Amino acid sequence: MANRFLALFSKMMNLAEDWEYRPLNSNPCKHIKRHAETKRTEYLSPKQLKKVGQAMHQLKDVESSYVLDAIQMLIFTGCRTGEILSLKWEYIDFEKSCMNLPETKTGKRNILLNPTALSILASLEKKSEYVFVSRVEIKQITTIRLTWKKICKIAGLTDVRPHDLRHTFASYAINNGYSLPIIAKLLGHADTKTTERYAHVDEDPIKKVNDEVSLKLKKAMEL
Repeated sequence: MANRFLALFSKMMNLAEDWEYRPLNSNPCKHIKRHAETKRTEYLSPKQLKKVGQAMHQLKDVESSYVLDAIQMLIFTGCRTGEILSLKWEYIDFEKSCMNLPETKTGKRNILLNPTALSILASLEKKSEYVFVSRVEIKQITTIRLTWKKICKIAGLTDVRPHDLRHTFASYAINNGYSLPIIAKLLGHADTKTTERYAHVDEDPIKKVNDEVSLKLKKAMEL
């Protein structure tokens, strides 16, 4: 948390310099060292995924179906949480089986949709410009954390974040022998240099990976 605050405050000070509210090179955060962080590489095993599927089935009459479906989309697409929760119907092209996102962490992004993801989207009722909406106010869902915590509690999982579902998607692809360039393109890798290197990869093998990984995930969850 301290590191996140330091990054935010440093950005504020840099902007203040750009806008001439502060002298140049006066950022007080410049020489402050950040705390060491251990990078997380958590992902769910087939056994854990099965428990997640069972927990979601147990909650289907209790929790919002839109929230549960949003979580399924995270599992079957490897997308970031923000990409799914901010998804609008206008971004979805059912004919071409893809989502065209105008704004993501790495800019515009075209995401191929596998059969499982397409099935989830096709089953949803259009109640708003946003795909995933709350049951009561029909407004965009902004968080899935409370439901995810309930799923983890029932499944007996500890310290597993929604973002770890993205890692899970990637790990399943890697463990099934698919190359890092294809997986990086499939996930919309954050490193621009890496993304440029993968830009030439044909979408046909990517679609194959996307479809096969989603089917393996679905089987593991017994949905």
